[in-house]
Amino acid sequence: MDFINKIKKSRYCFLLNNTESQGIAVQEMMSCNLPLFVWDKTVWDDYGQNHTIDASSVPYWDDRCGVLIKNNNNIIQMFEEFIKNVNKFNPRQYVISNLTLEKTTKKIINLTCL
Repeated sequence: MDFINKIKKSRYCFLLNNTESQGIAVQEMMSCNLPLFVWDKTVWDDYGQNHTIDASSVPYWDDRCGVLIKNNNNIIQMFEEFIKNVNKFNPRQYVISNLTLEKTTKKIINLTCL
């Protein structure tokens, strides 16, 4: 509950993490409509440089969620633009459109019934 209370007091989140399956914390922030500024890690390299694959810090995402940057070029300019437009993002709408229990259940059923 502390995490949700912190989200409710926040205007945005700067997310710097590794590749993942998009953990529950990110989903909770998005469902609470907290815009995210994400420095995306685009390569999974947990087993070293000889075993890399394309990946993302936020695999479930679109422009409604915030700003996703894939390198540090223009990070300051992009962050300033993000802050200027922070009220225009609607990550909750992305969650409702794509990640509800009903939507994800249908996706899983379609995958298993191929």
